[in-house]
Amino acid sequence: MSVSALSNRSLATVGGIGAFAAVAGGAVYFKAAGIMAVVGGMVAVAGVITALAAVAFSAYKYYYPTITPQAPNSSRSSPVAITPQISNLPVPVSDVVSKVANTQVLVQCILKFLPDEEILSAELVSKSWKRWASGNTVWKYVCDREGIPPIKRPGLDPKKNQPSEQLFYKAAYQHLYPIIFGPKQYSDHLRVKVHGDKARIDDDIHEVVDQLNPGGQKNFHLIYWSRAVERTNSNGTTTVAQTTIKLLDKLVQAPGVRNPTEYSYIWQEILDQRGDEVLELSGWRLISTGVDPATRNASYANQVNTISALGARPPKAIEAIALNFFTHARFKTYPYGQNPWTYSRTSTTVIYHNVECRVIVGHFGPSGLLVHGNDLDGVRVGMAAAFSCGSSAAIGT
Repeated sequence: MSVSALSNRSLATVGGIGAFAAVAGGAVYFKAAGIMAVVGGMVAVAGVITALAAVAFSAYKYYYPTITPQAPNSSRSSPVAITPQISNLPVPVSDVVSKVANTQVLVQCILKFLPDEEILSAELVSKSWKRWASGNTVWKYVCDREGIPPIKRPGLDPKKNQPSEQLFYKAAYQHLYPIIFGPKQYSDHLRVKVHGDKARIDDDIHEVVDQLNPGGQKNFHLIYWSRAVERTNSNGTTTVAQTTIKLLDKLVQAPGVRNPTEYSYIWQEILDQRGDEVLELSGWRLISTGVDPATRNASYANQVNTISALGARPPKAIEAIALNFFTHARFKTYPYGQNPWTYSRTSTTVIYHNVECRVIVGHFGPSGLLVHGNDLDGVRVGMAAAFSCGSSAAIGT
């Protein structure tokens, strides 16, 4: 059957079916999870293609009409097709359909909106899907969404046959994934969303991580600090709260958090003087998951000198608390733990009886995290190292 033989009613029916499939598939895509979301997305896209094809065929009929003139000496008439100038048709129908129906483009368009775990699962569907799901088209979107810069390596431009820098997005994501607690992990493990603009990680982060975590070790974790978080209430409303020392304890005990914990003890002076403070900027921090052995049983001044030799700084109390709570929320481990007993001095101080006391964080275990003020030197008290690695360039909300 030719396109011109299709009636307007037939085209309207086809378009309606396509629109219905698009709506139904879209509903499955947004409500379901895993491979069902992929199937729902494919149905939705197929419905869109069908509807577009109906529109394209209608346009074809409009620009290529078929008339049936009455012959003077014959009772039967034969159709005579009138072909207008090709310039009358804005876009060739074949081009519209072929571009929209490109399977690779459709699959990649759907995959880039899925969680990273589902994208990795999609690679197992077939060889074609593995090629589509592992390419830069999908993973560039994922990395841009999370603020992760690509890994840059020298290469060769095949078109110009000249040296050219090549970007690798999936490798970049996999490089940082074992140590990261970013905006996605806030949602997955704390059941909240970061509020406001997100910060992009510095471009040299991959080289820095390789130096600090040689051989894939986890000496340092990459933590995203959000000045405020959003929580969706049961009635559908959203509550925004500033991230403070007082709030961190509530975040890791909220309903739905898989690995809840708490403060085993926090000095009241810290809550009174520092409990409501908010860091100046949201951004990324590289913080060591333990104290430098050379800083144990040393004075604060000597500890700072040791850490500064690495190009680092002492962590603030709220940063050290966040590292411990967030690491436990995702990995169920205790960074500044009890085997051996470990405390990290911080750059945060409180005043007690007119004496400045430095806040220490540690002795983390099943009973919770201890936060106190103590300037006594001892083998249990060392110092962690912290780096700021991205807190200004916004990537959207």
